[in-house]
Amino acid sequence: MGTNSQDVIVLGIEVDQNNGNNEFLGISGVTQGNWVEGVDYPLFNPENEDWGQITGDYDVVYYPMVYAICPDRTTTLTGSQTSAVLYEEVASCSASLNTATHYMPDDLIFFFNTVSSGLHILHSEQGTKLEIFDLTGKLFITGTLESDKGVVALEGSPTGIYFCRFTYPSGEMTVRKFYIN
Repeated sequence: MGTNSQDVIVLGIEVDQNNGNNEFLGISGVTQGNWVEGVDYPLFNPENEDWGQITGDYDVVYYPMVYAICPDRTTTLTGSQTSAVLYEEVASCSASLNTATHYMPDDLIFFFNTVSSGLHILHSEQGTKLEIFDLTGKLFITGTLESDKGVVALEGSPTGIYFCRFTYPSGEMTVRKFYIN
């Protein structure tokens, strides 16, 4: 398995219950500065019951805690190890959404349009099965592409990272990720 930016999605979660959004952004309060500036991955600052749910579910007892979460929801604490350890965990994930083992067609054009709230798909083979999963691996939308181009309406869908699996009539498949904001 390769070790490039397409293999792993990083999400940062602030779990210090004393930090509100002002502290998280370095605006006021007791803060070490802006935790968001210069970070190229999504950061979350859960509060109240969300904080309790996350810290309970992930047994947060020290910082940083690094977990590998596979598409099938298998979760493994890797600790504060090297990126190689994380990639080992990712390589052991079920291949259900793992892009490293899939067919990667050159002619597939795929993008989310924020203006139309639609997922645009061009140059896919007629009869290709389409499945969209949320970040937890839950199937969100399924269908079959009946032409070489189309738009999947996603208006009103929750903000987040999604995976789109294309299964071609030949049985080959590819997975692409996209973000709804």
